[in-house]
Amino acid sequence: MRWHVKSIIFRGHDFGEICTAKTVLPPSICSIPKTRTIPGRPGALLVSGQMQPTEIKVRLMLRSDRRMDAAELSRTRHMLAAWLVEAGSLVLPEEPDLTYRDCIVTEGVAWDELMEDGACTVTFTVHDPVAYGPLRSVRDLSFTVGGTWPTSPVVTVEAVASKTFSISLDGDAILTFLDPTRNGDIVVFDSVTGRVTVNGEVADARMSLTSSFFRMSPGEHALSLRACSLVSCEFHERWL
Repeated sequence: MRWHVKSIIFRGHDFGEICTAKTVLPPSICSIPKTRTIPGRPGALLVSGQMQPTEIKVRLMLRSDRRMDAAELSRTRHMLAAWLVEAGSLVLPEEPDLTYRDCIVTEGVAWDELMEDGACTVTFTVHDPVAYGPLRSVRDLSFTVGGTWPTSPVVTVEAVASKTFSISLDGDAILTFLDPTRNGDIVVFDSVTGRVTVNGEVADARMSLTSSFFRMSPGEHALSLRACSLVSCEFHERWL
């Protein structure tokens, strides 16, 4: 647990210092279908679906063990308003190891009363509806990815002097460098942003046209390396 009192963490602010919290409407994933009309086919062909933002409703309850006079209660209300007004990441009390990104308060119900037993319900709209686990860093070529949704890793390798080197995932997706490398070059393949760097310098143009950045589904995976050694493979396990 990250805090002693069960509450939310939003934009880095630990609400447990002031109030307890309970999720009253957990996230529910919905998608908008993408279709295509095909001549001679009745109806439409379902091509894919796009996940939509979801809502999370949280009940905030002022801690009954904190005795505050009217002035302190007023300051508390204004401070909570400031914490909630901007967008940021959200951690729910029931899932302290998962983080929801790109969250913003889109509906707030007024406090029942701003006394020791005051409470209100806040609605967060989550524009990235997939929850992120803690950052994992593996250094073995074979590893397991948890979660329930694919994730994109950042793979860092140390190259040796070679005209070309490559990294493959499960013998399928391949990242290939065509330009010569030197002993000790640190090459980072960032599948999240689709960028590659060599010793900190952008080197996208040095990748082969057949290269494809990695996307890992939950389960067992294995990396294969040629003319380089693995420094780390970092990723967030993701959960629907």
